[in-house]
Amino acid sequence: MSIHTQPTYHFSTQQAQGDVGEQRIAAFCAPVYRVRWATRAEQRRGLDLVLTHRETGDVTTVEVKTDRTAGRTGNAFIETVSVDTAGRRGWLYTSTADYLAYYIPGPGHLYLVRLAALRNALAGRLSQYPERSIRNEGYYTVGVLVPLAELRRVAETVVDLAKGLEVIPTMRSNHAD
Repeated sequence: MSIHTQPTYHFSTQQAQGDVGEQRIAAFCAPVYRVRWATRAEQRRGLDLVLTHRETGDVTTVEVKTDRTAGRTGNAFIETVSVDTAGRRGWLYTSTADYLAYYIPGPGHLYLVRLAALRNALAGRLSQYPERSIRNEGYYTVGVLVPLAELRRVAETVVDLAKGLEVIPTMRSNHAD
């Protein structure tokens, strides 16, 4: 059973907050990767950034999620239904990115997670997590609340951007799924 939460989210506001997160992640990656913003067609496939390693030329695709609430609740919102009225599946299922960059602005934490690893970790276990429906204008987005401690276990790395750490994670495009 889904619990409807308040208030109504506005796409333009959420997109602006997401853009700030994408810019922060792009700046973080820029010393090691050439950063290209995804085209509109790539965005429809769940991509936000296309990173090309400056030395090797390896290409890695990234979906960025900025979650201002996770720092307060200790949970990551993992989207399973994007638009309930259209039956549109969420980014957990539809994103074609290699990595999820889950950014929590308050504490400045960045979780870098291979999407394939996240899907594998959650497969058959989604019903174990609380489900939430987030009201948007004319529809609901549905997801599960996964504790950040569990997201940390699946992540390849967690970076504290607020402390200005300059550790660049190893993000490889040549990996086995």
